Amino acid sequence: MSTGGPSESIRRSARALIVDHSYRILLCNFRSRSDKSYWITPGGRCEERETPRGTLERELREEVGLELRTTQPLVWRQTIIDPEHFPGFSGVDNFYFLVRVHGFEPRGALTDAELRDEHLHGFRWWTLEEIENYSGSALFAPLDIAERLDLTLRRGSPCPVVCFGSD
Repeated sequence: MSTGGPSESIRRSARALIVDHSYRILLCNFRSRSDKSYWITPGGRCEERETPRGTLERELREEVGLELRTTQPLVWRQTIIDPEHFPGFSGVDNFYFLVRVHGFEPRGALTDAELRDEHLHGFRWWTLEEIENYSGSALFAPLDIAERLDLTLRRGSPCPVVCFGSD
């Protein structure tokens, strides 16, 4: 464990690539403290002594109301070493799990006010084509999520974990 402050630590997070039978992905609108808007996958920070899979289960229950009944495959691991990426940390380590579902209306245990406190401002199902053709000001995270997800879905599951860096 690091003996320094939080700026020397890596923020570990579990994220869900929630894909329905129509190959749409569920994303949430995240607004940073500087009011930049991003479309990100549901998920969040691993608590102390919590595994990424445990985090995935907790975050999906809280944010979108999804109860996982089977083990979801880990398909991506993204490491970003950049103290500017997430305040208070020297970088992030995101574990992405593929979660296949029938379409549903996201409604988790957190209230709308609690979601806003987490900087989440709504959910939307996106087709890969909609992401690729998007011309709005919000960014997607990762930036090439449509291309990466398309490759992952064509490869099938389970598949080897794809590791990549910042973008």
